[in-house]
Amino acid sequence: MKRSLTLVLILLSWYWYVSSQPIIFSPTLRVDVWVDKGCGEVYFMGEDVIIYFRANNDTTLT
Repeated sequence: MKRSLTLVLILLSWYWYVSSQPIIFSPTLRVDVWVDKGCGEVYFMGEDVIIYFRANNDTTLT
């Protein structure tokens, strides 16, 4: 019985330690995307489109 109680106390103290760790929030990712023509412009068949993007953190574009 004493052994079981010791085990329970150890597990509870471990749980308390793990659950009390602060949560680290990383800044939110912000990505801006735009094209070479202005907003509301029309693209026609065969016309080239250039897409630009910018992010506030290091990212990988796939």
